[in-house]
Amino acid sequence: MTHYTDWLSPHKVLETYVLGAPGVSGPEDARHQLYHAVIDGQVRAQHKGRVLDAELLHEMRSQKWGDEHYDLPSDIELSIVDAEAVWPESTNAELKVYVEDKLTILLRIIERLKKKEIGGEFLSLQKYEEQWRQYSDLAGTQIAKIRDRHLWDTLRGRLNELQERFDHVVSTIGHGVKKGDEIPTTKSKQSSDQISVTKKFSEATARNEYKQRVEQYLDRPPSREEDHTWGREKGYPRDFVRDLRKEYAPEHWTQRGRRKSGKN
Repeated sequence: MTHYTDWLSPHKVLETYVLGAPGVSGPEDARHQLYHAVIDGQVRAQHKGRVLDAELLHEMRSQKWGDEHYDLPSDIELSIVDAEAVWPESTNAELKVYVEDKLTILLRIIERLKKKEIGGEFLSLQKYEEQWRQYSDLAGTQIAKIRDRHLWDTLRGRLNELQERFDHVVSTIGHGVKKGDEIPTTKSKQSSDQISVTKKFSEATARNEYKQRVEQYLDRPPSREEDHTWGREKGYPRDFVRDLRKEYAPEHWTQRGRRKSGKN
């Protein structure tokens, strides 16, 4: 893997190296492993260019840096070399197993929604939508690491298909339906966002358009949200746009710190 920097944020290390690695069971276990690897000194951490010594790491152990106990400070950076040593890059076969597991979970969410198997007096979709985003993001992140083009196309196609099915079920059921009510038989009107995400698109066309977009933003790079808005208007799935940004975005788009403004 080619690196443009030797250090990355905890979130980026978690997403790129820990999630999906052999021996990591899921997001919570990944945060747990990363936290202890940093606190125990297996993965070096630095703050404003200064590598944290054992005393500072010990102080970090007694402090809370987020909502969860195993959250790390967001303003530190972690060594990529150390992360690769602790969590070696997964093979395509290992990534395939990991992604297929997450796709199976996504399919179960769809099936449970169809049967309206949600506890409580009212059918609330919020929890399932949160779970969907979590496992969809996990699958998409690991698919982006696959180097076999045929395998990448296959798994990305399955994820896109599941996304279309999920969007359809959600738009059909709607929010706040009482538990036990019949699912409406009339076709619900989808929002413009849902319609644009579910329609078919050409990946080749999308790639060419994104390459042209990169050339148009040499001075002021667009934010991730601006990219997602652009993709939604074009009818491209959010995960696919995220993969385009990872694949084609120049180095300076993802650098930490304040970006340079364009010349007037």
